[in-house]
Amino acid sequence: MAISNLDSHVWTDPVDLDALIPPARAAAARVSERTTAGTVGLRPPPSPLPGPLRRDLERLLAAHVPADGRERRHTERIRRFVASHADPYARENPRGHLTASAFILDPAGRLLLLRHRKLGMWLQPGGHADDDRSPWPAALREALEETGLDDLRPHPAFGRALLDVDVHPIPAHGTTAAHEHFDLRFAFVTESASAICIDPRESTAAAWWTADEVRAHFDEGVRRAHRTLRST
Repeated sequence: MAISNLDSHVWTDPVDLDALIPPARAAAARVSERTTAGTVGLRPPPSPLPGPLRRDLERLLAAHVPADGRERRHTERIRRFVASHADPYARENPRGHLTASAFILDPAGRLLLLRHRKLGMWLQPGGHADDDRSPWPAALREALEETGLDDLRPHPAFGRALLDVDVHPIPAHGTTAAHEHFDLRFAFVTESASAICIDPRESTAAAWWTADEVRAHFDEGVRRAHRTLRST
């Protein structure tokens, strides 16, 4: 599905990402270096999540207002998972781990989804957060890496608050066993939708989807997050 041209629209008050969250670019560079060097997977054993980061995570989850009963159940599952694991971001946990993802809207209100290279599914940008150990910076880093949209900024209605949470299964792939992703989702906006430059290691295509297309083609977790985003 090709990316169509945008109607003209100007978003005000752009954010200087380097000033807003410097660790995002530094973490992206570290991930790129490990990938280039072929050392992905050779990770040190997880250490307990530091107290300030754990408290920030707990406050983030406590402040979230679920959109419906299913998201409420997922929120409670994630809170229990966080409480019962020393490092809820650690990929070494066979049950699963926290992830972070970005729901990005263009000025026309369309949602950006990428076709995942390994899974063959259309998904929002996102991924593991064990380098950042903080979900909002992880969501921003993943979005920068996977889309190349360097004007991304927080959606004004959400800021760094959660947009949505979702627990979903990840099938076995290669040497990675099946597990669950406890996904923390954040909202971003861009004014330069045509400037997408995907990471071919992660994705094979990118497309902007209208509300009708999201309702017709995607699962309830994506539909719910998109409804919440468009209702503000």
